[in-house]
Amino acid sequence: MGRNKGGTTGGVSEFSVDDAIERVPALSDRERDVLELLGSGLSNREIAKALVVAERTARAHVERVLLKLGLVSRSQAGIVGYALRSTGQDGHGVSANSAIRPPQSRLLPREIDSGGQVRSD
Repeated sequence: MGRNKGGTTGGVSEFSVDDAIERVPALSDRERDVLELLGSGLSNREIAKALVVAERTARAHVERVLLKLGLVSRSQAGIVGYALRSTGQDGHGVSANSAIRPPQSRLLPREIDSGGQVRSD
């Protein structure tokens, strides 16, 4: 799946996971946090809660991730985020200690459990 190139087929946009992963170093730390949370399947509201920002700010972060990675949907970003997590990449091309890990950076530990999921109150 990760090697698709080109435009669209039958209304479905094709993209290359590998190409998007190569662009991940262009993301800020916060944008990498957002990409990892998208890879966990979180909504904008859940991302906002995890990052302790307004939902509108989370939406803006998602849009910047899409733009910088050359993606057209949050689903594509979720696939890229999941691929990074499942291959143990940290977004800088360096292998992480574990294959699946919780998001790093400025996320508050009390709001993200060890599996990378946002805790509900």
